[in-house]
Amino acid sequence: MKIRMLERYRVVVPDRYLKTRFIEELVTIMHGEHKLITTDLALQLLEGERKPVTYVPLEEIDGALLQDSDTTYSCRWKGEARYYNVQLPDGVIIPDGAWGYPSAPDELALLRTQISFDTTRFTEEFKTKGR
Repeated sequence: MKIRMLERYRVVVPDRYLKTRFIEELVTIMHGEHKLITTDLALQLLEGERKPVTYVPLEEIDGALLQDSDTTYSCRWKGEARYYNVQLPDGVIIPDGAWGYPSAPDELALLRTQISFDTTRFTEEFKTKGR
C-alpha cells in the first residue's frame, strides 16, 4: 500500500502518537458482495503501535447507508466518536458498523470529514490507481 506525504503528526505522550496519512491507492470498502465505497481520498490513522485504521470521506458515501447510532465513545486524543449503523442495500443493518470523529482536535482535522468501517465486519481492498 502506497502512502502519500505525512499530513499531521501529534505526540500525545512519549509512547503514544497519532499520524494521519493519505493512501495512494484506490480503497474499496465491502460487506460480502456489497460495495459501499471506492475512493482515492482515503487516509490512514496510525496510533502508537496499533494496527493502522483506514478512513474514507463521509461525503462520498451514499447517505442511505448510514443511520445515526446511540452509541457514544470519547477518546481523550481523538475527541467524541460518532457511530453509525450501516444499512446494506439488501436491508440488513450492521449496528455500529462505522464511526468518525467530527470534532477531532486541530492536529487531526482530516478525521473530521472521514469515517472508518469496522474491519471485523467489513473488508478493505487496496488497488493501484489506473489498473
